[in-house]
Amino acid sequence: MLEYIGCNLCNQDRTKVIWQEPPYRIVRCQNCGLIYLNPRPEAKELVQLYSREYFTNYYLKNREERIVYFQRRLEEIEEFKKGESLLDIGCGVGFFLKVAQEFGWQSEGVEPSPFAVQFAQNEYRLKVFQGGLKEAHLPPAHFDLVTMWDILCSLPDPMGYLEETFRILKKKGIVVLKVPHRYWAVFLLARFVSHFTMARGILHLPAQIYYFTPRILTKMVEKAGFRVLKIKGADEVITSRYAKGFLKNLAMVSFLKLFKLLGKKESFILYATRQS
Repeated sequence: MLEYIGCNLCNQDRTKVIWQEPPYRIVRCQNCGLIYLNPRPEAKELVQLYSREYFTNYYLKNREERIVYFQRRLEEIEEFKKGESLLDIGCGVGFFLKVAQEFGWQSEGVEPSPFAVQFAQNEYRLKVFQGGLKEAHLPPAHFDLVTMWDILCSLPDPMGYLEETFRILKKKGIVVLKVPHRYWAVFLLARFVSHFTMARGILHLPAQIYYFTPRILTKMVEKAGFRVLKIKGADEVITSRYAKGFLKNLAMVSFLKLFKLLGKKESFILYATRQS
């Protein structure tokens, strides 16, 4: 079942449709500029997307590439903060937590998928809570680092997660957010492909709810109380296939190759700190 929502950033409900393919519509808030899926699947349906098959077919088969990727990301994080206490929100099967432990961090995770939690606990002996962030009832000012890798864009309430992250982060702690960078040209590409076939795979529907730019995500983290330290472009772990179907995949690969020639990145990482 689909539900209609207001803007998660400014709480307004004045929007303009920028792409649609029934039953889905992507809209832009006319007040603050946040782009999001509206209507969207209910929260319980979103959790069901991350099944055993999802992790087996998409995540686990690229285990080594993902671990190496997270090693590079953690080396970058340690330019700001060395190994202390860490929480990874939406930790999946625990690849980043495993890397962090090897780097000397005291690592914990939060993850809604029962399969992923069981895998992380059994395979890597990790401390992972099954459920949402607020359900974990974590103590205030507890962590030195909180990370979300491609999670914020898929959460029903990203603003609420950022506010809760602020509460559980220590003063001078760091939050690291990686999200897809959805340039306007991506939506133009989706409109073009929609003339021939379904384009929802290009926009990662229905799993992705929010489409961030550095400017909009900066607004959101500052509203939650953080100060942005740095924003940098980032490539994806796996770049061989983006959507099901030859036409959609060819269009997306060609598009991203063009953007790389122009010096653009598929995603960006935002580093922010809690000052008070």
